[in-house]
Amino acid sequence: MYRTLAFFLLFVFSTTVSRAGEDLVVATNLQIDAQESRTKNRPIVTLISSHTCEYCEAVKRSDFQFMTNDDRFILREVNIDVTEPLINFDGSSTTHRTFVETYVSVFTPTVLFFNAEGEQLADPLVGVSTLEYYGHYLEKKIEQSINALQTPN
Repeated sequence: MYRTLAFFLLFVFSTTVSRAGEDLVVATNLQIDAQESRTKNRPIVTLISSHTCEYCEAVKRSDFQFMTNDDRFILREVNIDVTEPLINFDGSSTTHRTFVETYVSVFTPTVLFFNAEGEQLADPLVGVSTLEYYGHYLEKKIEQSINALQTPN
């Protein structure tokens, strides 16, 4: 009985750990996100990821899973591996892959910081130099994008 319970708990725990970071909202309609960004004066933080990118999964687990409920910004994920439809900021139809190619070279993970018009508020955060400092660099870029929204042109 205890052995079965131990295996069950081990299975549940390992499944939970392996699924960490999957709570990011996949972008489907950036025009709707832009409306929320405009209304609430929040940047749209967009993680560009790939299913085959180990660092993408690592930063999802170590950093992004803790940001899914942060009300300072809107968090979305765009995956370069898929050709899922995506409504762009201006209402035009595109795909995840084409969207990525419009803004950056196809390198993952990359984080983009947009305003409601689809303009970048900060330089992209490209790649991972060290996982230990990634959260710090990410937070600095988020703060920079929030400040850019607060500062009139």
